[in-house]
Amino acid sequence: MRRLRPARFDDDRALQIGALRERLAAAEAELERGHTRETGLRERVEKLQRGLQKAEATASGRREDAGRFRHRVLSPQVLRDLMPLRLTQLRSRAAAADASARESKLIEVSERYRQQIAGGGSPPGEGAHRLELEGFAWWVPVGPADETRLARVLGKESIPFRAVLHAREVCMGGVMLDLGAHDGSTSIPRVALGDVEACYCAEPDPLNYACLVANTVDNGLRGFVLPDRLAIGDSNGTARLKRTTATRGHQVTTGEGGERPDVIDVPIRTLDSWVEGLAIDENAISFVKADIQGFELHMLRGASRLLARRHIAWQMEIDPALLAEAGSAPGDLFDMLARHFMYFIDLHPTARGVRRRPIVELPDALAYLDGGQSTDIIVYAAEQPSA
Repeated sequence: MRRLRPARFDDDRALQIGALRERLAAAEAELERGHTRETGLRERVEKLQRGLQKAEATASGRREDAGRFRHRVLSPQVLRDLMPLRLTQLRSRAAAADASARESKLIEVSERYRQQIAGGGSPPGEGAHRLELEGFAWWVPVGPADETRLARVLGKESIPFRAVLHAREVCMGGVMLDLGAHDGSTSIPRVALGDVEACYCAEPDPLNYACLVANTVDNGLRGFVLPDRLAIGDSNGTARLKRTTATRGHQVTTGEGGERPDVIDVPIRTLDSWVEGLAIDENAISFVKADIQGFELHMLRGASRLLARRHIAWQMEIDPALLAEAGSAPGDLFDMLARHFMYFIDLHPTARGVRRRPIVELPDALAYLDGGQSTDIIVYAAEQPSA
């Protein structure tokens, strides 16, 4: 990206463009008056036209870069907004439970975790591959794959440090919930970097979950990363999970689906009941990340207690196509978010404008998603301004 210069250079650019326009207008006027005998007048006009076009294109590119630059720079105002709520949260918390107590509760509540730990925490050999990744011992769920696809998938595997940074304003301290945690590529770095005290993970797919547990065990994070195998939605019971060849694309389906090899039964719970069952202190939760393939509105409908905790910031994917597959409409999701939050941040790399925007602007800001794109957003509340 072009380097952004100080504002005085923008002023100089505007003066340069103005001068070029004046010179071009004078030369064109001479040409119109028939002063063609002046040597090179027509060539001079063409040269001025090219120079003006280049200067205007450069200025336009600079303005576009500046818009993207303003959006990508982390906003201290977000921290100012959250500070009073987080201070209230901190003062209300009792002494934090230690890692051993947290894991003991998970073992008591989660049969899937209990079974995985009893097996040593290592994933099955078939479909899982071990890498050394950014200092982590990392199990990657690949699934059935030939050598070509395996090399392609493993070659793209990385820790999403940039994505971690993009939400860091709202994810520092406390407890994180990672819904649709996959193999832990978001939750494990946040815990390891000290962004959060602990992270509870929900992942419904058996292979992804096995890798998540193995990555937790192999990196010495038991009791700090706490994985449970289930889906999160608006009901308690059993759901149908449609599995894809891409292990990050599994989706809870609202239809019956019949007997299909790519559809399996998985446990599902509301977010509120899952948090209650694990005895997670709601005052300690500071951040919820949801990557649940269009099931976001269902998840929010089962999270009324957590939505009432105004100190919690939330990150979720917005994909109109996936929402439609899950029986939801973007407008209904936006209405739900507007009832509980005050601001949003669009994390799309090409998003324009300021980073922090009022939640009422969300539908218009995400209108570009009608073209088949998706994005992640952060939503959060703030202290109401004093009267």
